[in-house]
Amino acid sequence: MIENIFSATKLTKALKKRTLSTTEVVDIHLSVLEKNKYLNALVIPTDPQKLYDEAKLNQKRINQGDNTALIGVPLTVKDVIAVEGLALTGGSLLLANNYSKQDATVVHKLRKSGVFIAGKTNCPEFGFGIGTNNDLFGPTQNPWGSQLSPGGSSGGEAVSVSSGISLVGIGSDFGGSLRWPAQCNGVLALRPTPRRVSGVGQIVGMGTQGLDGKSIMAPDSLQGNLQVPGFVARCVDDLENLLFLSSGYDKQDFLSSPVCLSSSNQVDLSKITIGWSDGSSIAPVKDEVSQMILDLAIELEKDGFKVKHFPNAFQGALQAYNNLRAFDDLRDIKALSKGREDKLSHKTRQILSFSKPDNLDVSKAWVDALIERYKALELLSQTPIIILPVAGGAGMGVDETMVIQGHLYKGFELMAHCRAVSLLATPVVSIPVAQSVDGLPLSVQVVGLPWAEDTVLAVAKRLEFLRGGWQQVPNRKFIDNKKGLI
Repeated sequence: MIENIFSATKLTKALKKRTLSTTEVVDIHLSVLEKNKYLNALVIPTDPQKLYDEAKLNQKRINQGDNTALIGVPLTVKDVIAVEGLALTGGSLLLANNYSKQDATVVHKLRKSGVFIAGKTNCPEFGFGIGTNNDLFGPTQNPWGSQLSPGGSSGGEAVSVSSGISLVGIGSDFGGSLRWPAQCNGVLALRPTPRRVSGVGQIVGMGTQGLDGKSIMAPDSLQGNLQVPGFVARCVDDLENLLFLSSGYDKQDFLSSPVCLSSSNQVDLSKITIGWSDGSSIAPVKDEVSQMILDLAIELEKDGFKVKHFPNAFQGALQAYNNLRAFDDLRDIKALSKGREDKLSHKTRQILSFSKPDNLDVSKAWVDALIERYKALELLSQTPIIILPVAGGAGMGVDETMVIQGHLYKGFELMAHCRAVSLLATPVVSIPVAQSVDGLPLSVQVVGLPWAEDTVLAVAKRLEFLRGGWQQVPNRKFIDNKKGLI
């Protein structure tokens, strides 16, 4: 079954060896959807007949010798990214009947490469949340346990890949929306350098309504500058293949980049110095998180890396991010919901009601942010990889809180380490390297210089070898709210 095939890369190899056909892959995918009744990760499935039609076309390509990476692989897409012919709702009642007229650029490129789009995955309304629940589709359940949140906002995507509904997926990441749910579900995530992968086709929240799949990111907002399409997978090879197939210049987005992307296999790891921090200078962390990072640093040094401790790495980046985030006026959502505010969730209405700072201070906030980014890039220019935690602890409960060092933290406070790294506009991989005392995945962020995805992926690949990477979900029973344990 698909969930028993470790990765998308291995699935494609099986297809090319003819030990499996593309239509059999669709058969298996549809059978795995039985799980989705309880997980509620895939909320907008693609019509099965369309899946079989695409499978036949891809089988023909394979038979003719097409060697494209990931051809024939099932892929899911977060429901803030456009897929032609499928609903594009952002988890909002406001957009319950909105359908995409074209693919987002990242979807278009991957579809051309031969992946089949299995459907859209759940997210909090407009991606505003650290969990995955909305008034349109309801909550998504974490396969690691019904008492756990799947994280967010790409929680449906992380659950889909973790549980085998799909093997790879497209999400988005502004302040940790890929990296955090990846940890919560024991999978890997890649946040590319902004503009490495075109952002065309993401919906509201970045300054333009973009309800038809043609939206571009508004350059005058923090979200428009920092939100990126990114990927969830079970191994580093899959992340790299997704990046290679989807990156490059997009004429629809004049800020997208044609910067060359090199293979991680060309990186000489013997020349790489790795810096590390337990992240406690950014925000509080549990003792087990500090110990995890220390143990990992010792292991990397034994593995032959030169390792340096930078306890204050990226110390000021979180405050700079938070200061700038407060200036995003979310005008596109306000315009969309005008006169229909009752259809918004309580949480979204709260966010829209926050008073914004005096606009005279926005220039100072940008200057302060650029100074913090400059300091971080100076550090990375000397030490091209910095490793730090994804969060102050492992996965949170469904109440979206966590006790750290005796204090209760909630909401976006729990994504502090991810938000700090987002400000740097650098590539980062989230990869599981340990487990908490409760047996839940603990991940680190592997942060590199802008456009140096090859180095980040190469180091992540070494961590995968040393620590195992993807953590398989324990054999748990699912919960149906009406029937109890299944």
